[in-house]
Amino acid sequence: MRPQWWTLLVLSLGLVAVAPGCPSTGNGGDDDDSTTSDDDDAACAGILSVSPEQDASDVFGSKVSVTWDAVPSSGSITVADAAGAAVGGAISDDDNGRTLIFTADATLAASSTFGVTISQDCADDVAYNFSTGPYGDPVGTESDLIGRAFNLDLASATFVEPAGVGALLQGFLVDVYVIFNPNADSDLENGSMHITGAVGALDGGDIVQDLCNETLPFTTGPDGVVGTADDSPAAWDNPDMSLQAKALELSVQGVNATIQDLLITAKFHPELTGFVGGTFAGAIDTRPLVGLLDSEDPNAICDLVEETVGITCDDCGGGENFCLGIVAEDVSGNYLSNISGGLTDRSCVDVIDDASCGNGSYTVDGEDDGEIDPALCPAWGATGDDDDSAGM
Repeated sequence: MRPQWWTLLVLSLGLVAVAPGCPSTGNGGDDDDSTTSDDDDAACAGILSVSPEQDASDVFGSKVSVTWDAVPSSGSITVADAAGAAVGGAISDDDNGRTLIFTADATLAASSTFGVTISQDCADDVAYNFSTGPYGDPVGTESDLIGRAFNLDLASATFVEPAGVGALLQGFLVDVYVIFNPNADSDLENGSMHITGAVGALDGGDIVQDLCNETLPFTTGPDGVVGTADDSPAAWDNPDMSLQAKALELSVQGVNATIQDLLITAKFHPELTGFVGGTFAGAIDTRPLVGLLDSEDPNAICDLVEETVGITCDDCGGGENFCLGIVAEDVSGNYLSNISGGLTDRSCVDVIDDASCGNGSYTVDGEDDGEIDPALCPAWGATGDDDDSAGM
């Protein structure tokens, strides 16, 4: 009979296993110390953790992993559905081989149970189960999406590009709040969604719309009018949304920044309490952000990224290489119940006319004197004067 090497000690915060007579460092596997000719030199690695954990529920994603305290001998990890059928996927490793990661070919099915089997040469297999949550099941009443505001939680996302500088970019965006809601111009039955966006702010711990920033016409193009040639509606395939927009204007730590060729995806909860599995990608013009490095050199961020990880900035469209491609995965967000009825439409004119907004940031000379920068508020006309002759 094959000896039982692993004794499971903890199955709450993850699997921890030891092998009696077979420690993770040193000799093991020989049941007769009078000889040295069998498997005295075989190493038996102990399991430190698994993800998802045993009996975890409400899991979402496509990855299952195990970490040992040493590199296992012929270690493997497999995943099967409740009927015992193998889940297709690929295995990669990390931590110099101590961690094995199983990545399924597709996101694991919602509201299902899966079994994991972990093995290595010198030990009996270890098996456990976990279950997925409802993400992936369709939204019950699609029309409830209309006017429901959600936030993009960039602070907890995983920045995978540019490789090696995700923490730097996340540091710039940690206090950025992006809010969006599908609006009444959507045609959800035919897979089309129009989306309004806004910059958010914290108010007593709640994320609220910053009414001193214009709303963002994600899907209606620069003219902000539905039904014209520059429209680019988001795709809706219940429960998945995919939004592509020319640009997103953000205020990053008090500095205006632009993300071009924006892509936002999301998988909504069947009850529309939030979304998971999202993507946030685009190309950010780094020039306005150099002040965050206490620099006035427009190349400061690009130089830092190139020196750190050897990645160069790309052309922003004017022949100058200042744009950095970014990709964030595992983006999630919550329904903002405090924003009743959806976002409030705010134009440049609305912001300037609002005395509480400190209008100086929208003027030519930084003073609240009615001289509007036409580049920021083109509807006011080239004169920049707040009167009817300016086209309003």
